[in-house]
Amino acid sequence: MFDHHYHDDDGKQSSSKLIWRIINGIGCLFFLFAAFVNLNDHDWYLWVTIYVCTACFLAIELFDYRSSSIVIIYMNAFVFCIIIAFGCHFLFKYQYENTNNSDSMKIHFLHDEEGRELSGLALASSWLFLILLNRLIHFNYRLSFVFVACGLFLTLIPVGMWSVCFVSDDWRQRFPQSKKELLLAGPFGLGSWLAGVEFVDRNNRQRASETMSHIMKNIQSKSLRLWIFPEGTRNTSEKFLPFKLGAFRLAIEAQVPIVPIVFSSYKPIYNADKSNNSYYWRPGCVTIHCLEPISTTGMTLDNDLQRLTEMTQKNMFNAYLTIQTTVNDEKKGK
Repeated sequence: MFDHHYHDDDGKQSSSKLIWRIINGIGCLFFLFAAFVNLNDHDWYLWVTIYVCTACFLAIELFDYRSSSIVIIYMNAFVFCIIIAFGCHFLFKYQYENTNNSDSMKIHFLHDEEGRELSGLALASSWLFLILLNRLIHFNYRLSFVFVACGLFLTLIPVGMWSVCFVSDDWRQRFPQSKKELLLAGPFGLGSWLAGVEFVDRNNRQRASETMSHIMKNIQSKSLRLWIFPEGTRNTSEKFLPFKLGAFRLAIEAQVPIVPIVFSSYKPIYNADKSNNSYYWRPGCVTIHCLEPISTTGMTLDNDLQRLTEMTQKNMFNAYLTIQTTVNDEKKGK
């Protein structure tokens, strides 16, 4: 009986260690991605070093490498991050106070680049401290759930704070609308939901109507701006598909202006048709043309809905004919 209990605990500990290693692997990938994102920053050498080093330590946990010297390295790395965080705190505090004392709009702590970097540094320090404790205490079944729970929490922080860190107040005032099916598009669907995209169930008229009514109330009460793709679906032809009436109905009901925005065709730089071996993706520049706003003040659904839709489509198509996408010269013909 004693042996059975011993082997049972041993199996549970093995399962806990496996979960712990998986969590560290996810954290390793996150910090590698964070290092890649920071390559274009002016102070890339500092943050890339911190994120890559943290990723390397997480990789050590992933492969369960054991050495007494690793504990000392973890301790030095943790202290280094704390010192950097201490200095960054005062730099950010000084800049944040200057920004709030000016006439510019107040910013959220995580909407500023330095704030995001400081948060990333705090996240890296937390990971290093957690795995340092793991090395000092030695991973065992009695404490495994604590490390696993803390690791899961640290892993979910970047996902949970996406809408705060990377969705600015300016974006929150301009949110796009999309079909509900995009919610199932993996990371893109999750990112869209966190970014505040309004999803419409096109297969349920009642739910779609309720969603549009909710959007209209937000537009009127919070002065929000809504992005709508009037064709309702992707279009690869050179002519516009008939515009859906929902956007124009909403504009008339809310009595808000329409700002038509036209993009040039991406065909010169991108073609996804692989059937005839013509697939290509070239660097280039897409032209965006913002037309004059169209006022809906005084318009009614009975008298102006169809006319407004047709007029907007005509103006946008005429603008579409005047703009084009340019391809980088060195990549033409490839």
